[in-house]
Amino acid sequence: MGGDTLARVVVACLVVLILVGLVVAVVLVVRDRKTQLAGPVGQSSVTQAVTPAGSPTTVTPTAATSVSPSPGTTPAPATDLDAVAAAVDPGVADLTIKRADGSVSAGTGIVLTPNGEVLTNDHVIEGALTITATVGGAGGLRTFTGTVLGDDDDHDIALIQLQGASGLHVPVLGTTATVSPGEQVVALGHAVEAGGGPATIPGIVLALDQTIPAVDRDSPVKTLTGVIGIVALDQPSDMGGPVVNAAGQVIGVNVAAAVIQGPASVPVAYAIPINSALQSAEQIREGKTR
Repeated sequence: MGGDTLARVVVACLVVLILVGLVVAVVLVVRDRKTQLAGPVGQSSVTQAVTPAGSPTTVTPTAATSVSPSPGTTPAPATDLDAVAAAVDPGVADLTIKRADGSVSAGTGIVLTPNGEVLTNDHVIEGALTITATVGGAGGLRTFTGTVLGDDDDHDIALIQLQGASGLHVPVLGTTATVSPGEQVVALGHAVEAGGGPATIPGIVLALDQTIPAVDRDSPVKTLTGVIGIVALDQPSDMGGPVVNAAGQVIGVNVAAAVIQGPASVPVAYAIPINSALQSAEQIREGKTR
């Protein structure tokens, strides 16, 4: 075996070891997350996350299984989860949705304006009879009634208005253009324990521009394109919440979760790029969707 060939083999082995180490680290940190989420670990799937009701059917995404960080990518320095959460959590809305059939589900939203315009997933609020939102973080919680302003069903984005809201904290919005595989991010989601800050879920960007299947109440079969794949253990209640980079900037909106099957099962979350989500929000404000 030539020297060049041997070097390539060694580099490939090191990359594999780094990726395995990242996955193990993410899983271990998630198990010790400050806000424990309900539900068994490893049970999420794309259909579970995007179907508000009904029996989930496991769907394995195909695009993400063949994409991994580029060889030579090194993990970013550890993100201070407490600092990121402190900067963003006042602008995260915990949503409780009640439907006419009596079902109740939890979701998450991102405050876009001080007067209470909140971005979330369409599937989170779809069929809602009432929406209750808790905003403000652990430093001072406020509860509002939410109404749906409109939705972009094709891109799974919706806007809601919190009635009587003013002076709300708006998190810093970043851009997807700066996101790259191997980057450390944090997803923030619904706090199951009342009175606490949002759940914080550490993750590593796995791939960009992914295509995944999804199911919702309006469409038995739907495809979401251009999403970000992240090695992270999201729960259905985290959907609609922000994905944040190390600088505390929102770069995506949680939309689905899955488990990639293989020699070792890898939990993967998917996020709508914030640029795309904001385009949908603007379309909704104008009374039309893409």
